[in-house]
Amino acid sequence: MTGAWARSTPEGATNGVIYLTISGPTDVLVGVAVAPSDAASVSMHETMGGAGDAAHMPGMDMSGDAGAAIHMAALTTVPVAPGNEARFEPGGRHIMLEGLHHPLVRGMTLTLTLTFRIAGPMRVDVPVLDNPPA
Repeated sequence: MTGAWARSTPEGATNGVIYLTISGPTDVLVGVAVAPSDAASVSMHETMGGAGDAAHMPGMDMSGDAGAAIHMAALTTVPVAPGNEARFEPGGRHIMLEGLHHPLVRGMTLTLTLTFRIAGPMRVDVPVLDNPPA
């Protein structure tokens, strides 16, 4: 896993998002979790339709001038293959934190558990940042 980060949220936000890149041997990501004290639920989604950085915000459903709606589709699994990175990035796949119990504040760290079909659970420390890491 590389480049893990969560976007900071404004006060009162109910959803958050985590991004990272997964590479490695053939496997399938089958689940994601954070501490129950951080969010009520965690799931994998993919942004569909429209383009642009606005797509990084969970719950967005916007129509641009061209009428291209941005929406999210839930993912139950994400395959990982050697030489093929599974990217979770703004405007694409992301890990959605729903029912946040507190704002995600720059400087804090979340512990994310990724569960793979073969490798089993893996814990990842996820820093909260305002923007993607350089």
